[in-house]
Amino acid sequence: MRPQQQGRHDGGDHAGAVVEARFKALRQRLDQLGYRQPLGIESLPLVDKLFSDLLHTTLSLKQAKEQMARQDRGEGEHTPDLIAPYKEDNAKLVKEVNELHMEIVRRKDVADAQTKTLKAHMRQLQHENADLRFLNSQYAQQIKSLEKESDVRQKRIDRLLEKNLQAVITTPEGNEATIPTRRQRMEMTKMLPPAVVSSQPAPAPPQQQHVNVLRAAEKRTKGMQARITQLETEKKTIDAKIEAMQAQVARRDKEIERLGDLLQGGRPLESLRAETRKVSASRQIAKLETQVDFLQTTNKQLQDELVVATQSAESNAVMVAELQARNDQLAVELARLDHLAGELEKEKATNAHRQSRQQQKQQQRLAHEQDVVRSRMRAAAGLQLTQQQLKRENEYLVHSLSQQKQEIAALRLDIDKLVDDNEFLKSQLTAEQRAHAEANRKLYRSALHPNTPQQPHAHQNRHHRKHAHDKAEQPPSPSSSRSSSSPSSSPSTAQGNTTASADASGRSDGSAHVTKEVWRAMQARMEELDRQLSFLEAQDVRREEHLRAAIAERDQYRQLCRQLANTQNSQQPQQPQQRGLNDTHSISGSEAGSSVEQPQQRQSHGRLEKQWRDACEEISRLTATNRALQAQLHERNEELKRMRSEWSAAQGTMQSAQLQAQRAIESERHVEDLKVQLRNCRDDLQRKNDDAAAFEEKIVTLEQQIHLLKAENRQLAANPAHQRTVNQLTQENEELQRQLAQFKRQVKQLDAKYREEQAKVTHTMGRRDDMLRQMDEAWQRSAEMQEELQQLQNTLFERQCGTLEGQIEAMQRQLVERNRTIQEQQQDLDMMTHEYSRVQRQLEVADQLRSRIQTSSLESKLTELGESRSSSERQHDHTRPFPGAVAMMATSARGGFARWRSGRDSPMNSGDFTTRLTAENMGCMHVIWVVQIVEPTLWRQH
Repeated sequence: MRPQQQGRHDGGDHAGAVVEARFKALRQRLDQLGYRQPLGIESLPLVDKLFSDLLHTTLSLKQAKEQMARQDRGEGEHTPDLIAPYKEDNAKLVKEVNELHMEIVRRKDVADAQTKTLKAHMRQLQHENADLRFLNSQYAQQIKSLEKESDVRQKRIDRLLEKNLQAVITTPEGNEATIPTRRQRMEMTKMLPPAVVSSQPAPAPPQQQHVNVLRAAEKRTKGMQARITQLETEKKTIDAKIEAMQAQVARRDKEIERLGDLLQGGRPLESLRAETRKVSASRQIAKLETQVDFLQTTNKQLQDELVVATQSAESNAVMVAELQARNDQLAVELARLDHLAGELEKEKATNAHRQSRQQQKQQQRLAHEQDVVRSRMRAAAGLQLTQQQLKRENEYLVHSLSQQKQEIAALRLDIDKLVDDNEFLKSQLTAEQRAHAEANRKLYRSALHPNTPQQPHAHQNRHHRKHAHDKAEQPPSPSSSRSSSSPSSSPSTAQGNTTASADASGRSDGSAHVTKEVWRAMQARMEELDRQLSFLEAQDVRREEHLRAAIAERDQYRQLCRQLANTQNSQQPQQPQQRGLNDTHSISGSEAGSSVEQPQQRQSHGRLEKQWRDACEEISRLTATNRALQAQLHERNEELKRMRSEWSAAQGTMQSAQLQAQRAIESERHVEDLKVQLRNCRDDLQRKNDDAAAFEEKIVTLEQQIHLLKAENRQLAANPAHQRTVNQLTQENEELQRQLAQFKRQVKQLDAKYREEQAKVTHTMGRRDDMLRQMDEAWQRSAEMQEELQQLQNTLFERQCGTLEGQIEAMQRQLVERNRTIQEQQQDLDMMTHEYSRVQRQLEVADQLRSRIQTSSLESKLTELGESRSSSERQHDHTRPFPGAVAMMATSARGGFARWRSGRDSPMNSGDFTTRLTAENMGCMHVIWVVQIVEPTLWRQH
C-alpha cells in the first residue's frame, strides 16, 4: 500500500508541477499583453482556451484586413478606367438630348409664329370677303330698286304707247317708211289740276357754322371709331402674342421639368464627379479616424504598460533573492543562445546564398523570357509580313484561278465545238455518200432509161446538199482566238507564280516549300496545256484545209451532176412512130456514155472513201484529245482543291501566328509585372537584411552585457557590500531578458513574413494567368459594351431623326395645304374683284341710261303728243300703222325686260352672274332702242 500511495503522490506532484508551469507561462503571457487581473487555478483551462482563440481571431482578422486592402487596391485601380468612357458617353448623350429638345422648342416657336401670321392673313381675307358680300348685297338692293323703277317706267311707256301715234322708221340709206297701226280713242276724264302756290315761306337754309360743327363732330366720331377699331385690333394682336408667349413659357417650363427629372433620375457628370470626390474624401477621413483611434488605443496601452512597469519595478525588489538561483539558468540559457546565434548565422548565410541563387535564377528566367518575347515579337512581325504576302498571293491566286476558269471554260467550248464539228463532218460525209450513191443510181438509171422522167425527190436531195454546203461554208468559231490567247497569258502567270513562290520562301520555310512545289507543278501543267493547245490549233488548221479540199471536190461533183442533169433534160423525145427504131440507138448510146463515165465515177468513189477514212481517223484522234483534255481538267480541278486546302492551312498558320503574337504581348506585360514584383521583393529583402543586421548587433551587445553582468555578479558574490547595485543589475537583467524575448519574437515574425512573401510571390506567379484572362474578358466586355452603346446611340439618333423628319414633313404638308388654300382664296378674290369691276361698269351704263331716260322729258313729250293728236290724225290719216310699230317695239322691250327679270329672279351663283348681266344689258338696250326710234319721230311729228 505504501508504494502505491507514494506513486500516486509522485504523480500528483508531477501534475501539479505541469499545472504550475502552464499557470506561470499563461500568467507571463497575459502580463506581457497587459492583462494584470488575478487568475485562479480552476479557471486555467478556460483562460488558456480563450487566450488561444483570441490570438487566432486577431491573426485571422489581420490577414483578412490585408487581403481586403489588396483587393480594394486592385479593384480601385481598374474601376475608374472602366467607368470613364461610360461617363463621357453619358455626358455626350445628355448634351445631345438637351440640344434636340431645345431644337424642338425652337421649331415649335417658329411654327406658332407662322400659324399666327397665317391666321392673321386669313382673318384679313375673311374681313375682305365680308366687305365684298356687304357691297354685293347693296348692289343687289340697288338693282332691285332699279328694277322697280324700270317696271314703273315700262307701265308708263305702255300707257303712252296706247295713244294714236304713227311710227316712222328711218333706214341707213335715208329712206323713211311708215308702219300702219290701229286707231285708238283717247278720252280725257279731267283736266290737270291748277298749280297751287303755297303762301308759306320756304325754309331757310342751314347756317354754315352749324354745318361746320356737325362736320367736325362727324369727323371726330369717325376718328374715334377708327381709333377704337385700331385699339381692338391691337388688343387682339397683343392677346395673340400673350398666348404665344404663354405657350412658349409652358414649353420652356416643360423642358425645365424634364431637365429637373433628369437631375433627379440621373445627375450630370460634374455632380457625379464631385460626389465621387466627396465619397473618396470621406473614406480617407474614415481611414484616418480609425488610425487615430488605433494610435490612441496604443498610447493608452503604452501608458498602462508604464504603470505596470513601475509596479514591476517595485515588485522586482522582492525578487532579488531569487537572482542567485537564476544565474545558473542564465548561464545555461546563454550557452543555448550562443548555439542559437551560431545557427542563426548559418541560417542567415544559407538564406543569403539561397536568395542570391533565386535572384540569379529569376534574372536568368527574366532574361530568357525577354529573349522569348523578343523572338516572339520577331516571329509576330515575320508572321505579319507573311500574312501580308499570303494575302497578296491569295489575291494573285484568286486572279489566276479566275483566269484558269476562263481558260477552262474556253477549252470546254472549243471541245464542244470540235465535237459538234466532228458530228457535223460525220453527218456531212454520210449525206455526201448517200447523195453520191443516189446520183450514181440516177445516172445509171438515166443511162439505162433516158426517157424516164426525173424522180421527185432529187430536188429535195439537191436542196439538202446545198443546205449542208452552206453550213460547211459558215465562218469558223472563235475557239482558235481563245486558244491562241491562252498561251500568251500562261507564261505571265507562270512568271508571277514563280516570283510569288520565291518571295514566300524567304519568309516561312514550310509554307514556302509547299507553294514552290505547287507553283512548279502548275507551271509544268500550264506549259503542257500550252503545247496541247498549239497542237490543237495546228490540227484545227489541218482540218480546215481538209474541209476546204472536200468542199471544193463536192462542188466539182455537183457541177458534174448538174451537167449530166442538163444533158438529160436537153434530150428531146422522138416521134412515136420512130420510137421503136430509136430505142436501139438510145440504148447503145447510153451504154457507150455509161462506159465512158464509169472510170470517172470510180475515181470519185475512191476519193470519197479516202476522205471518209481520213475523217474517221481525224474523229478518233479528236476523241482521244478530248479525253486527254477532260483528264487534264480533272487534274486541274484536283490541283485547285489542293491549293484551296493549302490556302486554308496558311490561314490557320496566320491565325496561330496572331495568337502567338498576342500571347507574346501578354507575356511581355506579365514580365513587366514580375519585374515590378521582383523589385518590391528585393526592397523587402533589403529591409529584412537590415533588420537582421540590427538584431544581430543588438544580440552581440546583449551578449556583451550578459558577460559583464556575470562578471559583476561574481564580484558581487565575492563582495556582499554592493547589494544595492545587485537590485539594479537584476532589473537590468530582467529588461535585457524582455528585450531578448522581444527580439526573438521579432526574428520569428521576420521569418514568417519572409515565408509569407515567398508564398505571395508564388501565389502571384500563379495568379497572373487568371489576371490575364480576366483582363481579356474585361476587354471583350468593354468592346461589346461599346458596340452596344454605339448601336443604341445609332438607333436613338435614327429614331429622333425619323420623328423630327416626320414632324418636318407634316409641317411642310400643312404649309403646302395652307399655301394652296391661300392661292385658291386669292383666285376667288381675283374673280370677285373682276366681277365687281364688271358690275360697276354695267351699273355706270345703267346710270347713264337712267339719266338719258328721264320721266320728265317723256311726260312733256307725251303731253305735247296728246295736244297735237287731233291735228296729226287729220293731216296724216295714211300713216296709221305707227302705233302698231310702237307696240311691236314695246313688246320687244317687254321681252328684254322679262329676260332680265328671269335672270334676276333666278338663284345667283358665280357662273350665272355674267348671264344675268347680259340679260340686264339686253333689257337696257331694248329700252334704248325704243327711245332712239320713238324720240326723233316724235320730235319730227311735233
